[in-house]
Amino acid sequence: MNIAFYLNGKENSGKTSLINALLDKKEEEELEIKKIKILNSYNKTPEEVEEYIFKNITTIKRDLFGDQFQKQTCIFIDDLNMNINKDKYGTSNLLEFLREISQYKYVYDSKNNENRFLKKFSLICCGNLSSYQ
Repeated sequence: MNIAFYLNGKENSGKTSLINALLDKKEEEELEIKKIKILNSYNKTPEEVEEYIFKNITTIKRDLFGDQFQKQTCIFIDDLNMNINKDKYGTSNLLEFLREISQYKYVYDSKNNENRFLKKFSLICCGNLSSYQ
C-alpha cells in the first residue's frame, strides 16, 4: 500500500475484475481498506474526479482528509487511458492531476487556495496503453 500502480493489459483481459476481486477480498478480510472506484475516467475532468474523491472521504483535520475510521483508502480508476482530454499543449489534465496526487499526497483546492492532504491512501489505475491516443 501507499504505492501507486498502473495495471496494463489487452482489452477484455480481466484487469478490472482482478483489481475488484482483490480489493473486495481485502475488505471482506477486514484489513481496514475502503475502496473508491471511479469508472469511465475518460469522460471525467480532474475537477469531477476530485469532487468524487472528496464526496467519499471525510475531513480528519482542517486540511487532512481520509476515511473516518482511519482505513487505508484505495482510489481505483478504471480505463484511465480511454479518450483522455488534452489541453492546447497536448497534456492530459487528468493524468497530471493523478500524478500530483501520487507524488505529493495532496490535492490543491483552487477554490480555497489551499492544499488538501490525503491520509492513508493508494492510487490504483488500469487500462490498455495500446489504445492510448
